[in-house]
Amino acid sequence: MRSLHRARVELSKEVSMRNIWLSGIALAIANVAALAQTGSLKDCRHCTPMVVIPGGTFTMGSPPDEPDRHEFEGPRAGVEVAAFALGRTEVTRGQYAEFVKATHRQPPVNGCYKFGFNPIDATNVDENTMDTSASWRDPGFAQTDQHPVTCISWQDATDYAAWIARKTRKAYRLPSEAEWEYAARAGSTTRFFWGSDEDVACAHANVADPTLTRANAIIRELTETGARNGDVSLRIVHCEDGTAYTAPVATYPPNAFGLHDMIGNVWEYVADCWQQPEPGSSEVYEQQACETRRVRGGSWDDTPPELRSARRSRVKPDVPRNDGGFRLARDLTPAEKLRFP
Repeated sequence: MRSLHRARVELSKEVSMRNIWLSGIALAIANVAALAQTGSLKDCRHCTPMVVIPGGTFTMGSPPDEPDRHEFEGPRAGVEVAAFALGRTEVTRGQYAEFVKATHRQPPVNGCYKFGFNPIDATNVDENTMDTSASWRDPGFAQTDQHPVTCISWQDATDYAAWIARKTRKAYRLPSEAEWEYAARAGSTTRFFWGSDEDVACAHANVADPTLTRANAIIRELTETGARNGDVSLRIVHCEDGTAYTAPVATYPPNAFGLHDMIGNVWEYVADCWQQPEPGSSEVYEQQACETRRVRGGSWDDTPPELRSARRSRVKPDVPRNDGGFRLARDLTPAEKLRFP
């Protein structure tokens, strides 16, 4: 009887996972029509393919009744965003290696903070909590050149964008925070770009799930302690995405703009300096002395509250982490603006 019960449980899990992946396939098929209305650009052999994001106006932030909402996700406002191009994927380790090779760039002397391999609370990360032996070449887990680069600083990301700009003579940069959210939502107004159900996240993104907690004892203890203490912010999703740490870029289906991994995989640096109020425009918010920079999108180690399209987080720009990376934006040329209004 126990064997029969176990077989039924396993069959139920298999059917559930099949339904989740089928929903992801359906979304990918639906995206084909949306992609026909956008453009794709590739400016060099090692460059990330860019998707032209059509201009428009959207409501940034979250409504007051959204579960897990933070107070600095409002007040909500209509933000106008001009057409621009954004990387179809996050910048990969292989692409970043070309930059390092061409510029002879040295890794930061302080190393990288290895979340999941350090018992220190990740909210208190500074230069004293980093692993000096860690770097983008060794973030604490195995990667290939197709994985998103991680363990890089905000300045590393900015300098990479400047290098690509010089190489291609195109206006590459990091996206503004408003541009990022507009592109991540891709016309959606729900908690996540796929809807409001956090437990189908595995069909769309690489997030904190049982695959991760089985592989990492520190994260498993963190989530189990949270559950015992009633801390719902530390809950993991119930589905399984099949990946413990970073996944190769474009493993999961794109959103309606054709962008992969806008949610999950690695947090993404944006150009903005941290500010409490929501941006009122798509311009980059900058300060002369910027102690923290914005990151968006959540990562492989993040729970549902951190994966919402409206979630705004911040990090110290000189403290690389093994759950942070970036994707590039670029301005359209005058000819491209006429081609892609």
